[in-house]
Amino acid sequence: MALALAGCGTYVPDGATVISVKNSKQEFERGELRPPQNELREMSIIKMRWYDDNTFLTTATLEPGVYSFLARNYEGAAIQRDIAIVKDKDYYEITAERSVAEKGAEATPEVAGPQIKGRILSAQAGRISSVSVLFVGTDVVLRTAQVARDGSFTVESPRPGNWKIEIHRLGPNPVSYVHPVTNVTRPVDLGQITLR
Repeated sequence: MALALAGCGTYVPDGATVISVKNSKQEFERGELRPPQNELREMSIIKMRWYDDNTFLTTATLEPGVYSFLARNYEGAAIQRDIAIVKDKDYYEITAERSVAEKGAEATPEVAGPQIKGRILSAQAGRISSVSVLFVGTDVVLRTAQVARDGSFTVESPRPGNWKIEIHRLGPNPVSYVHPVTNVTRPVDLGQITLR
């Protein structure tokens, strides 16, 4: 039977699990759960639907265990917390504020994947101070990379996985480079690229 949980006032539909981020100065639009590691079978990341302000919902069946919850917004801010999923519980709250011990143990909540590097053709590089790097995979993540005088740049991928990588220089005459889908499990060198 679906209930409005006492004290939290959040309605949880039948068969759903809800996770709410409390005490946050940021608004998060996307949430996902990473299941516990299992050597016998690979578990897929569970995408959660936006349900309410900083509240996310999934109807996936969650086995008890410690899951990693990640929430992101479109400005690149993210939080990550471990959540112990227990049987017959359908509502969980996490706090955006970290304890002093947590802050010391983990300086940044952002999860970084392997490094991507490349070098913009020298004829263009002198006029470019930064590029926008778009990662397109199971979701879309935008990062900014500073470009050195020799045209080289580096940026962290969102996480290991299959990504199409796009390099864009924005402005009145925008130009781009698109790299085909690559399984990014270790650092990737795009080599010398031409923005067209």
